[in-house]
Amino acid sequence: MKNIEKKIIVISLVILLLVIIYAVFLNLDRKFFARNKNSVETKVSSDNLNNSTDNTTSANISSQNVKTKNNDQGVPVIMYHSVNDANEPSVKSTLKISTSSFDEQMKYLKDNNYTTLTIDELYDFLINNKPVPEKSVVLTFDDGYEDNYTNVYPILKKYGFTATIFPVACLVGTDNYLTTDQLKELQNNGIDIESGTYVNSPIATLDANNQLKNLEQSKSYLDNLLNKKVKYVSYPFGSYNKTTLEEASKAGYLLGFSRDGKWTYKTDGNFKLSRVYIGPNQTEADFETRITNPNY
Repeated sequence: MKNIEKKIIVISLVILLLVIIYAVFLNLDRKFFARNKNSVETKVSSDNLNNSTDNTTSANISSQNVKTKNNDQGVPVIMYHSVNDANEPSVKSTLKISTSSFDEQMKYLKDNNYTTLTIDELYDFLINNKPVPEKSVVLTFDDGYEDNYTNVYPILKKYGFTATIFPVACLVGTDNYLTTDQLKELQNNGIDIESGTYVNSPIATLDANNQLKNLEQSKSYLDNLLNKKVKYVSYPFGSYNKTTLEEASKAGYLLGFSRDGKWTYKTDGNFKLSRVYIGPNQTEADFETRITNPNY
């Protein structure tokens, strides 16, 4: 009888153990299923949220109604030089505005929903009739002063604007002018570097051969330095003549900029595009007038 009782006890213990093991596995399986279910539901919810966000973004973009202009209209291409509060002897006072004035001008553009165009975009507008926002402006800086890096660059970043700098090649790395490293950094961060010719002198005073040499030397120097194809040129002192227009084309440029003091129009011709000068004598009211009224 004792043997039978022992067998019953052993069998009961085995059955109890099996029941416990089964219960444990069942509980784990339920937790696993619940966890996966929550994960799937979370993913579906996330996907739906993402889709909703994408649809909202698309709706916002499609609902935007930005007025544009075609190339029978002009664009103000602003010409600056130095932006500096210090008394730098190498910079003429007539070429320099204060950092506060420049900041105020950029704030005006931002507050009034202006778009800053690259010159590539300006080229597409003028030559290929690609529409641009009605409130478009091009920011350019002649000669390549070092303060274009130390003062201008931070303000442009502050407002999310782009610009083009036309350094005079022979002045790169000299006192108060941009260094090669600064030019590279600017080019790599949304500030286009184009040609200000090689020598800072009125190009129209040179004969055809020396004009071509001056234009080619600058382009070659910047092409190699920046590992790009320079396509646009600004003439020092706004100086050019009929020969300049021919030699600029021969040198491989697509557009040339003077400083004739008006908005840029397709009818100007590719190599004598006008620009709007902004210097220390222009007040904030003058700035507003010059970028809003083509007949200022």
